Amino acid sequence: MELVDLDRILKLTNLKEEQRTGWQIQNVDRPETVAAHSWGASLLTLLVDTERSIDRQKAVRMAILHDIEQSLTGDIPTRPDTDRDVFDRELDAAEALLDGQDEMLETWKEKQRMETFEAKFVEDMEQLDMVIQALRYEKDQRYGEDGSMDEFFRTADQNIQTDPGKELFKKVRREYESCKEE
Repeated sequence: MELVDLDRILKLTNLKEEQRTGWQIQNVDRPETVAAHSWGASLLTLLVDTERSIDRQKAVRMAILHDIEQSLTGDIPTRPDTDRDVFDRELDAAEALLDGQDEMLETWKEKQRMETFEAKFVEDMEQLDMVIQALRYEKDQRYGEDGSMDEFFRTADQNIQTDPGKELFKKVRREYESCKEE
């Protein structure tokens, strides 16, 4: 493996341009990119305290890598866990992008399996980044007339598993509901 693989770097940095599909569906003006979402999830992974022991470095790596496959597949809208074809495409993309980077690939796979506390915590931080972004869009009224940010809150409410995630979600949802009433 070469020391610096420019081709890989160029592929991975596609995430800086790849807009998130959920925001596009809601006709959000200037929707965030996958890279911006990964940064937000990574920042939350660093900042949000947890009473449980957590390997913070591993969790941050997970947050950085969690959507890496989308630099090849694009941002595929939320899918049922039973969609093996989509998962297989994502796995193939991650394996191609992380070829020779066994530790990073294993970290990505661990996140996909959702069996460790770190993986569940990072998933919660992803969900929280999503609703924080939805709150920002609501405050700025950056979505189409018939759009709504409600579905993002419903999704997060169903998926958040950890206590710190639930606690922060309640705060964000309260702020969102208050914002909608104005």
